[in-house]
Formats: sequence, C-alpha cells, structure tokens
Amino acid sequence: MNLDEIKQYLTEKNYDAVLITRNNHFLGQDVLETENRILALTGFSGSAGTLVVTKEKAYLFTDGRYEIQAARQTDPKTTEVLCGRNETLTNWLREKFPGRAKMEYNPWCLSIREVDTLSRLLPKLKLVAKAQTDDLEPASVFAHELRYCGVEATEKYRQVVEFLRQNGCEACLIAGADSVSWLTNLRSDALPDTPVVRAMALVRADADITLFADGLSFPLDTPCRVLPLAKMEKELAAAKELTFALDEQRTPDAVRRMMEKHEIKIRPLIDPCLGFKARKNETEIRGFADAHLRDGIAVCKFLCWLEHNYEDLSELDVVEKIHELRKQQPLFYSDSFPTIAGAGGNHPLSADGKHQRPAGEKFAAAGRQRRTVFQRHHRHHPHRCPRLPRQRDDGKVHRRAQSAYRSGLRPPSPRRFRQRGRRHLPQRHVAPRAGLQPRHRPRRRLFSQCPRRSAELQPARFLLSAGGKYDSFDRARILP
Repeated sequence: MNLDEIKQYLTEKNYDAVLITRNNHFLGQDVLETENRILALTGFSGSAGTLVVTKEKAYLFTDGRYEIQAARQTDPKTTEVLCGRNETLTNWLREKFPGRAKMEYNPWCLSIREVDTLSRLLPKLKLVAKAQTDDLEPASVFAHELRYCGVEATEKYRQVVEFLRQNGCEACLIAGADSVSWLTNLRSDALPDTPVVRAMALVRADADITLFADGLSFPLDTPCRVLPLAKMEKELAAAKELTFALDEQRTPDAVRRMMEKHEIKIRPLIDPCLGFKARKNETEIRGFADAHLRDGIAVCKFLCWLEHNYEDLSELDVVEKIHELRKQQPLFYSDSFPTIAGAGGNHPLSADGKHQRPAGEKFAAAGRQRRTVFQRHHRHHPHRCPRLPRQRDDGKVHRRAQSAYRSGLRPPSPRRFRQRGRRHLPQRHVAPRAGLQPRHRPRRRLFSQCPRRSAELQPARFLLSAGGKYDSFDRARILP
C-alpha cells in the first residue's frame, strides 16, 4: 500500500490515523530494505523513524541525526518531517487529536511497554490493533562453535531455568533475537551486519527449548524444536497452566494479546539472557581482544594507504578500501556497522552537527590538513562556547583541567588563568553538573567554568517514543 491507499483505507474504516514503525516483529533489530515500511512509503532510509499517516498527510518523527537526511529523502508535499525535543510523538498526538480518536497499529511492531505508555499518556486515543507479520527472506542458520562462545547451550539453558525458578516462574518467552542467538549458540546470515537468528524462544523448566521462526534453514543437529511463527499461539495455549515471565520492553504486544486470550498468568520480568550474556567469560574476552588487534592492523594498513592515495579518492572508495582490508584478516565475517566516511560538506559531523551519508566528493577538495576519515561524537565531549570579543582561547587549559579531573591528578592552578567574568567553583559543585565521576575527590580542587546561568544547566532526560526507547542526553556545559 502507498500513502494514498492508506488514506483511503482510513476513510473507509473511519479511523483518524495509522501508526507505522520501522520495526518488524523482532523489535530493536535491523531490517532489510525490503522490510522497511517507512522506506517504501516515504523514501526515508534512516535507522530511527516513526510514521503517522492521517487522512490529510503523513508525519515522520525522527531524531536530530537524520534531520537533513529526512528532508532530502522525503516529499514535502506528502510527508512532513518532525524533528526536535518538543516534537515527540505523544505531544503531537495530544495536540492533533484533542478529542476522541482512533489510531490503528500493528501489535507485532510495538512492545508491550510502548503500547501501555501510549494508552496511559493518551487516554482519549483508542488504539486499534491489526496484527500482521512480514514474510522474511530465506536465510541459513549455523552453529557458533564452542571455541568462540566458551559455554555450551545446555549450561546457558540451565542458568535461565534457575533464574526463572528463583523469580517464581515456570516458563518464559524470549522475543529478542540477540538473546535467542546467545541462548542457543546459533547464528544466521539473515542480516548483512548482524548475524543474529531471527527467532523467538519458548523456554520451559520441564521441557526443551522451542523456537518459532519463518524462512530459516536450521542444521540437522539443532538441539531445539523449530516451529513456524503461526503455531506460537497453539503452543502457548498448551502451557496456559504455567506462569510466564515476559520482558515488556522487548516483547511485542501481540504476544501479550495471545496470552490474555487464553488467560495465561504473566509476570513482568527482565529478559533473563541479558544479565547472563553481559558477563563475558574468558573465551569471549580473549576473542574481543584478538578481534580488536586484527581490526587495528587493518586500520593501520588503511591509514598508510590513504596517506599516499588520498588525492583522487571519493568517500565511497574509502569505504570499500577499509572493508577490503578488514576482510583480509582471519576469522572476518562481516562489518558490525556500515562505515561512516566523509569530507568537506559531507563530513559525518558537519558544521551543523548532523550525520551525513557517504557521497562522491573528493577528499582532496577538503584540503590535506582538514582531512578527517573517522570521527565519532561522544556525549561527554566538551562543547565549545561561542567566543566573546577579546576573549583568550583557553581551550588547551581546559582540556588539561578536564584530563586531570578524570584521571585524579591535580590540575593547573586556575589563578594563573583568571579572567573577568569567570567563576571558579570547587570540584564538589562542578561534578554534579558536569555529570563526571572522578576516581577520587580530593578537597580544595578548583576548576574554571564559563559564566552560565543556572537555567542553562540541563540534567539528563530520557524520552520514550513509539518507535523505541532512546535517550536524549544534555551534558551540562562546564568546560568550553
């Protein structure tokens, strides 16, 4: 369906809007271009976006990373891009539909917590569920060998079952593809950059693991039962006497609707695999170190090659070269994320601070001294204040102070750099605003600070959108 057909559908059903997310039924995982509904409807290819289609127009919600990209890829006549801290989905829906309204959504593409949040914040908006799953492309599943994972799948199953018993549960449905991959020691080639098994797992204390997946070819020696996703409701109904643990943030709302239909007792509980797979064993730690070493060799070769060949290269040539060098390393499988490369106006962090996609601009056009290959924005990076007239550049002084602050060393005395209009606060006053945690807190340590009003010091805030949970971190700008 295109946007015009969706608008006609809303008129026929007498609905006010339909909510469309980038997710499929494996929440939080990447999707292929053929599975991206927002890309098919609007042309926007970013990794974060939520689309609301009304009878008049479509509205695309995204974050600041894709503000420029969304404006370029969408048609302003049919789609309006909403990007900003105040343009959240719930605030916009509250203003757009102040009275009674109906909005359709796919319960497979929204988590239980997201649906509950929308219902709580928008009591006048009636959410109408229409379940629909995607037809996934065929993919192959292969075993993650013991020499790489370090722990057998049977031992992981025992840990999960013990965790459920300690929390008064007899079973759980694990909906996260990453958790299922860790639990079963299986991987697949369904996604180009993330070799997860796109499946859901039913774990019972009195039975083996049952996987629900479509389009996957499993090895013959797979120690699990594998059923299509359409048989999930039948299997849940057969275990309705058990108490199920569900992670409300990672489980689709469609699963809860199945359980409520068969009166299955649900206990909200975090995904038991998250804590276990976060504690890495010696084999995994050694594998991480070896992987960083091999990748470092590839990056050093790339930088040497770039130093002698930068003049006639485009950004896409750089992406292909770094991938080629990484692929030459032993045990290479895939990139974990597509390389971000840019120069000049297409720099990944350009003057306006937005991410750009690789384009064909030459590296030489940016000048050799200004050439930047990789640069990542860190939320603790000290933002520079606008320079005032006749203000001395104290960037070096403040960088030294920040480095000493984090390492626990004594910084240079601020009395040498005292200026008119500057304030000097003890560390115990600066630390809570800066959000930094030094190793220890010796007394009588001073740090200079640009003059700012207290209203400009904003703490961390966490926002929830229907497309997923993300954090919008605003660091107190202590160091210029």
